[in-house]
Amino acid sequence: MLEHDRWAESSLKELPIEVEEGEIECFKYMIQYMYTGETDFITGENVLALISLSNYYGVHSLKGN
Repeated sequence: MLEHDRWAESSLKELPIEVEEGEIECFKYMIQYMYTGETDFITGENVLALISLSNYYGVHSLKGN
């Protein structure tokens, strides 16, 4: 997608990511998982938000842990 001129994003050096105010902490956890593979931050309180974010960003392996 980013290699073709037909996408406006292909000319950007950085892509903005917009995260809702209430999802910032879970977004950080998802990034932590992507770098470390650790899932010790998952709790009953944040599991649904993490599943939602992992679906949206295509981090499907997070749902399997």
